[in-house]
Amino acid sequence: MIAERVLLVTILLALPAAEAAAFPGTFRAQYSLHAGDLEVGTTSISLSPIGDGRFEYITVSRTTGVASLLGKREVRERSIWEASDANIRALRYDYQRTGTKERQVKVVFDWSAGRVTNFVNGETWHMDVPDPTYDRQNHILALMRDLASGARPPRYRIADGGKLKTYQFRHRGRERVSTPLGSFEALVVERTQPGATRRTTFWFAPAFDFLPVQIEHREDKGSIIVRIRDVSGFEVGEGGS
Repeated sequence: MIAERVLLVTILLALPAAEAAAFPGTFRAQYSLHAGDLEVGTTSISLSPIGDGRFEYITVSRTTGVASLLGKREVRERSIWEASDANIRALRYDYQRTGTKERQVKVVFDWSAGRVTNFVNGETWHMDVPDPTYDRQNHILALMRDLASGARPPRYRIADGGKLKTYQFRHRGRERVSTPLGSFEALVVERTQPGATRRTTFWFAPAFDFLPVQIEHREDKGSIIVRIRDVSGFEVGEGGS
């Protein structure tokens, strides 16, 4: 269903920066989600420091238009992380989906024990994880950090759904991309998984400290394209118009 694919794409949105010191004090961005010529959803993201080297970012995604006719849904995600030895260390991840098929998830990272605790719809279980392991959102921060340093995208371990997953990224070069916010030079990076038919491509804009200005998610049932339409907290750098 279109609504399901709209909300699936929203977990791929994240925030810019190579290191914690590069983050603005306040950051907001808005995206529109499209299936073909139809707008089927919106996503807003916001970032704020919360003290002691910790950061919080919140993503709120909603179905709109024809997708809302098939089922109005909202997904709210909250990720808490800290800067540790120039790395991004996950502390807590919260996920809440309202509307049809409601779902609540909380993932708490305990680095002294090397494990995460998962709370999903009233059930609880534990999983051992190596360091570094990221949550469903902040692995994109690590990717942006590596892109900013000139490194080719490696693999990242993700604690997701009670499983330890590995995401692999491939660098596809540079190209200029047009969005409702303007035209931007971007690094094109593709996320792949062995044996998977789904494919996700990101366009990261150096003009916005490697914020993704476009994301395309393709699968057998079709594709969803996410395009940036508004942003605050940045001065447009080289490559933006």
